[in-house]
Amino acid sequence: MKKNIGNIDAVIRVDIAFILAFIFYSSNESKSILMTIGLLFAGYLLATAVFGTDPLYKLPKLSTVGIGESKKPKNECVCVGDNCDC
Repeated sequence: MKKNIGNIDAVIRVDIAFILAFIFYSSNESKSILMTIGLLFAGYLLATAVFGTDPLYKLPKLSTVGIGESKKPKNECVCVGDNCDC
């Protein structure tokens, strides 16, 4: 599968998944259906971050790969007099 989740997106997904799981497990109240859905969503976020692809991003053909990440500088020629180092 083609990767469509960038590094920053994956880190955010993992953070949100751990926060949701913490809320679910630290709650002293009975586990409601809404909390269970939140835990399933946390699992979805964690799985998509690990595998690097999100099926919901494929529907509108979205991708966060390369967004906000530093780009490698292009190798350019440096010329001094008649000598060029490319």
